[in-house]
Formats: sequence, C-alpha cells, structure tokens
Amino acid sequence: VINTHTGYSYPTLKELFEKGQLIRNDFSTEIAMLLDLFDNQEGVKKAAVIDQYVVKYLMSSNVSLKENIVFSRRHIDYNYLHFQVLKSPKMHHILTKLNFEIKKMKRVGVIDKIIKSNLSCM
Repeated sequence: VINTHTGYSYPTLKELFEKGQLIRNDFSTEIAMLLDLFDNQEGVKKAAVIDQYVVKYLMSSNVSLKENIVFSRRHIDYNYLHFQVLKSPKMHHILTKLNFEIKKMKRVGVIDKIIKSNLSCM
C-alpha cells in the first residue's frame, strides 16, 4: 500500500497502480499519510510518497509523529520547487523584492550551490 496525496500524479508509479502491483491510498494531508503508516494491519506493508524534508519538518512539529520513520534511499521522482503568491496589489512590492533576490542568488551561484548540495545528500 502506497500512501499518496489526493490530486497528485505519480507517473513513475502509474503502471504499478494500474496493474494492481501497488495499491494507491489517497490522503488530503501529509500528516494523515504519515499517521496511517502507524496503523498496523497484519501482513500489510505501507509506504508514503512524501519529500523527506517535509517529513522531517512534520516530525519536529508534531508529537504524534515521533515514532520511527525509515527513509528510503530510492527516489520515486523529482519535482521542481514552486512558489505560489496571491496576485494582488498588496503583494506586488513583496513579489518584486522576492524576484530580485532570487535573480541575485542565481547570478552569484547560490541557487546552483543549493541544488548541488541537496542532490548530493539524496
């Protein structure tokens, strides 16, 4: 059983779900996905498809997730980081500053350094 996020697509797992080799179990939140892992059903192996940094953050801020969670070294897929900002006149100043800082970080190589350091730890 693979716990997944409702509405997300998992192209690398699609065929396994369709063939019934894996069972997809959708949840609306990452916390619900993780808590379900601890609902032991005899003979049922469970995993969740969640970014490890999200899991570590949730573990640090949620008492009910203090149990052992084992991270796989196998990566299912990668996705780009996206920012979503409300489109409103109130956000224009913040968005302009954010874009400026991101361009500056990219120009001086900070973004590449962050990507390389994160890919090397995976």
